[in-house]
Amino acid sequence: MNDVKTKYGINNKVVRASEKTEDGRVVNTKAYNCWKNMMNRCYNEKLGIKHRSRVCDEWKVFENFKKWYDEHYYEGAELDKDWNGYHCHYYSPETCVFMPRELNLYLKDKCVSERDYTFKNGKYIAQCYMGGRQRYLGRYADLQDCIEAVITARRSYALGVADRLRIDGEYLGKTLISEEAYNAVVRHKWA
Repeated sequence: MNDVKTKYGINNKVVRASEKTEDGRVVNTKAYNCWKNMMNRCYNEKLGIKHRSRVCDEWKVFENFKKWYDEHYYEGAELDKDWNGYHCHYYSPETCVFMPRELNLYLKDKCVSERDYTFKNGKYIAQCYMGGRQRYLGRYADLQDCIEAVITARRSYALGVADRLRIDGEYLGKTLISEEAYNAVVRHKWA
């Protein structure tokens, strides 16, 4: 077998990891770059990232990841492991989904219950980022009420974005959000 062990996984050369461009240059495929970036995020100490994330054994072989990639990828989507379980630390077919960039970036914010809530004049201040801006949501005497306000606002915002991407995609005849990604947003636990 032609197994080539990369620093973090195995590219068994059964599937192509590179392709020729129109001008004759050889470049990595999108699938291979996605796999390589996932592996680097989890295992490359030089990146300075102290990651707890890991990759399932099946996906440590590029051929296996590529098969899943080909069945799920759509243009403009990013691989994400957090929508099917908040701050999940495991890349696998069961935990990952391709998510539009706009929603993927939105989830990179801290878990709602892990935030530092400002307490001023006897009340907690509820605020969160939506659409790239910090939004003020109100003041609450009870911390749990403050957290619920943030959860409600974040969930509502994400569902609104997902709905807009779904409608715009139908209008344009393109996939701007897959059914799988849309369902992950609907099911997502924000706490």
